[in-house]
Amino acid sequence: MTSAFIKSAHGKHLAYHKLEGAGPTIVFLPGYMSDMHGSKAIALGAWAAENKRSCLRFDYSGCGESEGDFTDGTLTEWLEDSLSVIDQLTQGPLILVGSSMGGWLMLLVALNRPDRVAGLIGLAPAPDFTEWGFIPEEKATIQKEGKLVIPMDEAGHEAIVTKAFWESGQKHLVMNQDIAIHCPIRLIQGQKDTEVPWQRAWMLSEKLISDDIRITMVKNADHRLSRSSDIHLIINTLSQLLAEIPA
Repeated sequence: MTSAFIKSAHGKHLAYHKLEGAGPTIVFLPGYMSDMHGSKAIALGAWAAENKRSCLRFDYSGCGESEGDFTDGTLTEWLEDSLSVIDQLTQGPLILVGSSMGGWLMLLVALNRPDRVAGLIGLAPAPDFTEWGFIPEEKATIQKEGKLVIPMDEAGHEAIVTKAFWESGQKHLVMNQDIAIHCPIRLIQGQKDTEVPWQRAWMLSEKLISDDIRITMVKNADHRLSRSSDIHLIINTLSQLLAEIPA
């Protein structure tokens, strides 16, 4: 499928794939340094196509096929990107599926569009990770050098966290108070996740006001939640949630 493009609030062209079908519309929010072509996003899109469900996948500015430089990206801009594509490309109720950092953006979108969001599925959600995800020495490096370079694997891949991104994250902290989201929420978390400790899912549940929250803990799963069994669990969770929410 060829990507289409719309303009963000900042005038950048954002790439997206939109499937028309029955609502609520499923919106996938990728994680940090990820995009709409990741395995989970592709699996959700394929399931939506097979089941004639409305589904939206997109790339934040500077990510994937979207215009911009990744190192210029901030959580604030990516939130505005998310709201732009949702406002321009969808109508009616939404189910947001947020992976890692996308789980943080998922919460922020729900807080900004409470009348639109009918359900949330967080996949190893990482709200406030700029606060708890770095040791003091790493935060000092970000402040002093303007960025932190984190080795990702033996192949030489690196993650870059800029001072601008870190500061924008600090402006969007949600775990320091009750989170006024009332819709049904499903959280899926791997217990072998070395990036988002599994306890964070329970901490998030305690902060959310919603009474309809279920946490699925997957003992042998890591942060990616991309094994075939993990994908199957995500799809089943989505299917069950859709069955409980009117279109």
